[in-house]
Amino acid sequence: MTIRFKLIAAFIGVTLIPMLMITLFVTTQAMNREREQFNQSSVKQINEVDNAFSFFLENVADNVTLLSQTRLLKSADNTLPRYIETSQVTKMHAPASGVGAAIHELFEQMGTSHPSYAYVYAATSQGHYLQWPASDIRAGYDPRERPWFKAALTGNGKPVRTQAYTFAEDNAVIVSTAQTFIDADGGTGVISLDVSLNQLTEVAGKIRFGNNGYLLLVESDGNVLADPMHPTNNFKALASLGDGYSFLARQPAGFYNVQLEGKDYNASIYKSKALGWTYIALIESSEISAGAWHLVWVITLLAGVLVTIFGLCGVALSHVVIAPINKTSAGLHDIASGEADLTRRLQIKGNDETAQMAKGFNGFVDSIQNLIKEIRASSLQVEQGAADIGAQADQLDDTAQRQSMAVDMVSTAFHEMVATANEVAINCNRAAQAAQHGQDQAHKGQQVIGLMVNQVSNLGDRIRQAAESISQLEHNTQGITAILDTIRGIAEQTNLLALNAAIEAARAGDQGRGFAVVADEVRALAKRTSDSTEQINGLLGKLVTSSQSVAMEMHHSLIQSNESVAFTAQVEEAFAGVHEAVTTIKDMNTQIATAAEEQHAVAEDINRHIADIHSDAGRISEVSSVSKITTHSLTQISSELNTLVGRFRTD
Repeated sequence: MTIRFKLIAAFIGVTLIPMLMITLFVTTQAMNREREQFNQSSVKQINEVDNAFSFFLENVADNVTLLSQTRLLKSADNTLPRYIETSQVTKMHAPASGVGAAIHELFEQMGTSHPSYAYVYAATSQGHYLQWPASDIRAGYDPRERPWFKAALTGNGKPVRTQAYTFAEDNAVIVSTAQTFIDADGGTGVISLDVSLNQLTEVAGKIRFGNNGYLLLVESDGNVLADPMHPTNNFKALASLGDGYSFLARQPAGFYNVQLEGKDYNASIYKSKALGWTYIALIESSEISAGAWHLVWVITLLAGVLVTIFGLCGVALSHVVIAPINKTSAGLHDIASGEADLTRRLQIKGNDETAQMAKGFNGFVDSIQNLIKEIRASSLQVEQGAADIGAQADQLDDTAQRQSMAVDMVSTAFHEMVATANEVAINCNRAAQAAQHGQDQAHKGQQVIGLMVNQVSNLGDRIRQAAESISQLEHNTQGITAILDTIRGIAEQTNLLALNAAIEAARAGDQGRGFAVVADEVRALAKRTSDSTEQINGLLGKLVTSSQSVAMEMHHSLIQSNESVAFTAQVEEAFAGVHEAVTTIKDMNTQIATAAEEQHAVAEDINRHIADIHSDAGRISEVSSVSKITTHSLTQISSELNTLVGRFRTD
């Protein structure tokens, strides 16, 4: 962006920004003024309408009071018509004479003198009813049950005004004003005037605020009394017509912004103290702001004219200001486009800012000229120094390469030695583990031998005890044999006795036959005893022979058991020696393994240090190579610098 363009833009900006601020301020003030005018005019007009309504309805209330206090009305009696007993719609008729006729004439005079009075009527406490003008009346009509009659009874002798309603027969908006009186029977009667509000609502509907603003009339119970723009809203609750209307129904007197049916409105709410009604003046916000926007367009047009004028002034002024700068710029371009001649200077004319700039530039060129001279001298020295450093870097690189190769060889050899030491340490650990295992097995074998010695000793003791038991058995067998000899003798004697008894029985004849039978049985028993004794004797003989053989075998086993105990003791001593030897081997292997591991650790440290040396040698080689490359680059750069500096003309 050129200075000329900046100057023109500055002139336009200086003009445009204040105009925008003025436009914003004036627009805001104009809109506020329009709103204030609407608020003031709406309140003024609403106040006039309210005064008219209040005056009219107060006049009606005064007339009702006047009628209620007349002697004629207080004398109303049963001569007035009564429609309670009718069974169908009946045409009202005026009394021809009496008090009823006089009251009817009074009502007619009141109605004809006040055209806005729709109906004048009265009812007594007995249900008699008189109305002007006459009309059809429903069957069984009891005026005492009508809302206006009941409302009047609550007024404590003062006029009471009912809510407005639409009377379909007359197509009119009616408001009833009723008041009680004392009739001829001493009861409480009611006199009422029905007033048509058509003229007043027409007047309210004709009120306009601006072009499209209108007045909305709402009764004290919230029902719409008159909506000129939307007649269908009449006699509907304002709060039920939509969000915007509901908002207005909740607000007190004041000024508000509201949206109705998609349009923005300004609303002025006025509460009537006399009637209790609410007047709402509505006007579209766009209509209020229309004058302000017209003013905005006028100011915008004026701003465009001023911006154009100031822009032309900026163009002219920029031409005057930029001309000297363009001359100085042309001189600088001539110096820059030459053969790097630092002896040339700008021509200085006058004493303005451009002349001061030319003086400053000439001083700057002087400094650059001296600096180039010094750089030229220094670049020659740098070039010579770079050449010397390059030669030294070549030597250092060769030395570093040889050192790196030697360290590689040492590292490889020592790495192999470390691997061998590691294998030795591993084998020593395995030998120590095997010796430990052999020691454990020898210890277990020694324990087994000890258990076996104990078992063999116990076996010898058991064999010895068995031999003694067998000897005792042999001795007992011999005792049994003696007892069997005794039994054999007894059996033989018994057999002899039985034989003698049989002989004696034979001698006795038949008398001894029973004894002979017993003798034969005893002899048979003795025979069986003798046979059994022989069998037992034979078995005992075999048992004695077997016992003797077992005793001999047990004796030999005892001798062998004693010999086994002796041999087992020798084996136990041998295992003890083996265990001691294995323990010694294990200890030696452990010491060897420990020494091998220490040697391996030391070798690892040495290998790590050699690796570090190798890494350092590699880095030295890399640094040497980089230094060599950098030195060559420095030599080349110093040569290029000398060439570049040589392009400048300083003498």
